[in-house]
Amino acid sequence: MTFSLFRSFRTFAVFFPLLFLIAVASPRLAAADSTVQASDGSSASAGADAAGTSGSIAEDGSTIPADDSSSVDQLFTAPQADTVTKEGGSLLGKFDDHQPITVTGSLQAMGGAVVGVSDGPTAGTYQFGMKPGMSITPSITFDARPDRTFRIHGTATAKYPGDFAVGFSELFFDYTVKDSTYVRVGKQLIGWGITRLFDVGDLMSDSDDGVAAKVYVPVDGIGITSVVLVKTSYGITSDNVDFKSLGYGLQGDVPLGRSEMLFSGFYHDADSTPGKATATYKTSMLGVDLFAEGIGNFYKTKEPSFSGAVAGFYWEKIEPSLKIYGEYYFNGEDSSGTDHRASIVVGTNNIPGTPFKAAIQWTHAFMDNSGSVVPVLSFSPWPHVSMQYGLPVRYGAWGSYYVVNGSPIVQTTAEKNNALSWAQRIGFMFRLTLNVGF
Repeated sequence: MTFSLFRSFRTFAVFFPLLFLIAVASPRLAAADSTVQASDGSSASAGADAAGTSGSIAEDGSTIPADDSSSVDQLFTAPQADTVTKEGGSLLGKFDDHQPITVTGSLQAMGGAVVGVSDGPTAGTYQFGMKPGMSITPSITFDARPDRTFRIHGTATAKYPGDFAVGFSELFFDYTVKDSTYVRVGKQLIGWGITRLFDVGDLMSDSDDGVAAKVYVPVDGIGITSVVLVKTSYGITSDNVDFKSLGYGLQGDVPLGRSEMLFSGFYHDADSTPGKATATYKTSMLGVDLFAEGIGNFYKTKEPSFSGAVAGFYWEKIEPSLKIYGEYYFNGEDSSGTDHRASIVVGTNNIPGTPFKAAIQWTHAFMDNSGSVVPVLSFSPWPHVSMQYGLPVRYGAWGSYYVVNGSPIVQTTAEKNNALSWAQRIGFMFRLTLNVGF
C-alpha cells in the first residue's frame, strides 16, 4: 500500500506541471468554444467521466426553479444507479490496439407550446399566457484511437434559434501511462454529482464552460482524480494566467463492498466562496439504491460553514416497467433553518396494453408549503418522433418559493437554450420531438 501511494504521488508530481502548462495554453480555446453547448446542456460521450455524471437538463420548461435539476425527459430516462461496482484488471484490456476513426451524428428538432394561467402582479390577480417554442440542434461526433494509449474525441454542434454557428460542445484527448494513470485534456464535462432532482452537490457541473486537464489514478482499489480547470468566466488569457487564477479539484472514491464513499473538493481563489467540499455515502439495500451527501463551504477570512445536505433513493423494476426515486434537500445556508424541500418521481416506460409512457413528479417546499405537481404522458406515433403532453400545476401562496410573482417561470438553463417555459399556476404543454441518430 505504501509503495502504491508513493508511486501515485510521484505520478501526480510528474503530471501537475504538465497540467499547468496545458492550462496556460488553453484560455483561447476555452473562449472560442464557449458559445455552443450540447443540445441538452451536457457532453455525454463514449468517454464518460470515470466518476460518473449527474443528470443533465433537457430543453424543456421545467416546473421548478433553477436550483432543481429536473426535466420532463429525465422522468422517462433511467438514472445511473448510485452504487458503482468496481471492475478489476486492466482498463486498457477493454480496448483494441487500434480503432479507426468513426463519425456519427444526430439531429434533434423540437416544437411545441405552453398555455396556462399565472399569478398577476398583485395577490389575487391572474393572467392568461401562451408561448410557442422550437429548436433545431444538429451535431457531428468523431472518435479515434490510434493505439491503446491514445484517443481523441470531439462533438461539433450547431443550434437554432441562433445563427447556426458551429462550435465544439466537447473536444478532448485521452492518454494512458503504463495502464495505471489516465489523463484527459480538453473541453469536457466532468460530473461529480450524484443527485437527480436537486442539483446542489456537483462541484464540476459547469466544467464544460472552458478547458480542463484531468488525471485519474487507481490506488489499491481507491480512485483518485485531480483536475485543473480554466473556465471562460475566469477571464484568463495567456498574459495573466498564474496558479491563483486556475481552479483545482480533487476527488477520492473509496469502495466499501457494496457501498462507496466519495470525497470531493474544489478551489478557485477568485470566487466569493473559494472552497467547496462534499462527502457522499452510497449503498444498496433490498434492491434500493440509497445515498446521502453533505456539502460544506470554505472561506479565506472566516470559519467553514455547512452548505446543505441531500439524501435520496432509487428503485426500479424492469417487468412490468416501474421506477420510483426521490430526494430530500436541506439548505444549510438559510439563516432561518426552515428551507428544506423534497421531490419524488414515479414513472413507467410502458403502460400495459398501451403505447404510452407516463410519469408524475411532486416537489414540495416545507418552509411555506408551496410546490408543484407535474404529470406527463408520452408516446411515439412514428419512427424517431415522440409526442409529450404535460399538465404542470403549482400551489402555494402568492410570492411563495414555488410561485414567483408576476410572470411565468422559466428555468434558467432552459431559458438560455430558448426552450419552452411553463405557466405558473396551471398550464398545458404539448411538445413534438424528432430525434435521429446516424
